[in-house]
Amino acid sequence: MDVDQTGKYMVTTGLDRKCRVWDVRMYKQLHAFSLPFGLSHVAISQRLAVACAIGNTVQIFKDMHLGICHEPYLANRFGGPITDLAFVPYEDVLGVGHANGFTSMLVPGSGEANVDAIHANPYETKKQRREREVKQLLDKLQHDLIGLDPQDITRVNEDLLEREMEERKKILYVRPVDIQYTPKHKMRGRGTGSRKETATVI
Repeated sequence: MDVDQTGKYMVTTGLDRKCRVWDVRMYKQLHAFSLPFGLSHVAISQRLAVACAIGNTVQIFKDMHLGICHEPYLANRFGGPITDLAFVPYEDVLGVGHANGFTSMLVPGSGEANVDAIHANPYETKKQRREREVKQLLDKLQHDLIGLDPQDITRVNEDLLEREMEERKKILYVRPVDIQYTPKHKMRGRGTGSRKETATVI
């Protein structure tokens, strides 16, 4: 099982020799493909290329999320059974772990060409990662709660509480403003009933 970077598509495999594509947001199956052999491992790239491990062979499928799975885009055979698969972010490389070691397989068009600034920087250092985590935590807090003394959050702001109580007391003793309102009387004119009577008389 593997989920793409956006969290929209999920690919699963099982002993029934089928590769299923799911829509995670809708909680339903989109497509199911029958394969000649059962899959041992599966991986999804940033550009939604699906790598399937069958014994000692890796097959790459494109546009599987669109229901297109006629023949593999790429295929490569290794010296031993495959134990793990993983795409390298922002590169057209698939890491394949097998019984004889590790091999990097080139898969053109599998990775994003440009780094998206919305997501985390894949090349960030340990110091940058710590600063990013602290910044994300501070963004969740209100600016009034941030201070140098950690005990301030457990204390009661007596001055603010007294001001709020005084404001509530003033509201109880405020005299409501008198509103001067003069109703307007509508002039009654000749209605439709009189019109009907004149029409019948004529």
